[in-house]
Amino acid sequence: MDDYYNDWQSTRTVTECNMFMFQNQIGSDVTFTLGQSGEDVVSAHKYVLCSRSSVFFAMLCGPFHSDGDDTINIPDIEKDIFLALLRFMYSEEVSITADNVTQILYAARKYSVLQLARKCRDFLEDNISTDNVSVILENAHIFDEEGLYQNCLSYIFQHPYECVQSDQFSDLCRSCFERIMGSDDLQLDEDLVLPIVMKWASKQCKKQDIPVTDENCRRVLGNLFYVVRFPIMNLQHFADNVAGNCSALTEKEKIELFMHMAGKNKSLSAGRFICRRRKPFKLVCERLGSVENASIENFRWKVGDIDKVDFSVSHNIVVLGLIIFGGRLENSTYKVASWLRNHSNDEVLGDINMKLQTTDKQTKYEILYRKPVAVKAGLRYSIHVLMKGPKTYWSESGHSSVKTQDITFTFYDNPEDSNGTSKTRGQIPGILFTRHLAETE
Repeated sequence: MDDYYNDWQSTRTVTECNMFMFQNQIGSDVTFTLGQSGEDVVSAHKYVLCSRSSVFFAMLCGPFHSDGDDTINIPDIEKDIFLALLRFMYSEEVSITADNVTQILYAARKYSVLQLARKCRDFLEDNISTDNVSVILENAHIFDEEGLYQNCLSYIFQHPYECVQSDQFSDLCRSCFERIMGSDDLQLDEDLVLPIVMKWASKQCKKQDIPVTDENCRRVLGNLFYVVRFPIMNLQHFADNVAGNCSALTEKEKIELFMHMAGKNKSLSAGRFICRRRKPFKLVCERLGSVENASIENFRWKVGDIDKVDFSVSHNIVVLGLIIFGGRLENSTYKVASWLRNHSNDEVLGDINMKLQTTDKQTKYEILYRKPVAVKAGLRYSIHVLMKGPKTYWSESGHSSVKTQDITFTFYDNPEDSNGTSKTRGQIPGILFTRHLAETE
């Protein structure tokens, strides 16, 4: 306060003068009591508030304002958040963090400080992750932030497995949870959807202080139970893991679902079970990282030789194809052949012969086998790739064990000559797969 009685105005801008008056409580003419206790007090200037917020203008200058009513109680906003709001109104400066962004957004929307609300939305959109997207989605739903809400949905649909595994996902409100789990865009198999739905229902039981049983979970779910598309589950998974272990389904429903999945009669008297498949999707196991230039001498890549690598998986899957490195020239043409073999007897299970055009703008390319290949857990398989054309990119940043969703891929060196490709280097950076094809396909 050394400057209080000195000429502090001359050397400051209008904004700096306003902030000085706010920080030093000079000429304040309105007071706010904040938080549930009402013990925190902040003073401000009606002129600034009315010039920056239509809500404050109505409160302080509207027909219902009393001249003697200069103390306003705000129990739903804490002092630090209200100070952040006022600081922005005085100076357009604000410190937004992951810890305060939703509270500042609430305050900004309540008092119609739309520029600050926009900054909060931008911060949330720029910092969406698998750990926080559920919380952001829920707040976007509460605050009716449709753009942010749609961005969160898009992120979840792009990273479904990681997002639904977060602790916050099962805290979503019923509306948000149903919007995600009932969507055709959710790229999860139904054997993963069921435990996620039951976990959410379990939390609802606890909130209602009732025992967590399958029957009670079914009761609190109501129609939400049918977001699980039982009719398109893998038949073996349904028999081994659902029919005998899930009491949320009645015995009659289990029999009808068995008959639908395994028999010719596709009608379901229950009528509410959804038989429509979600949108097709593929998963990617990426075993190799950043690319290296193929001209480096210690990589023994030769045109016309076969790259080979072996692998096994922890769960049954269906391999759709591969990811391969392309050429490093501006435009290259390759003849590509690939085989997926049973390692034990060398039987060819899947194959493709094709031409591939590559450019220097892209390093990786997808190739799909002529037919999907069923791969069983615990067995060893061999991937062979023959590329005829210029030298390609390659990588030495590999991993011999890779986990995609809950499926672990283990890679092995092929015992034959593999053109420099091994379990941790070379060509064949990834495998395209899905968990399994539906029995109806």
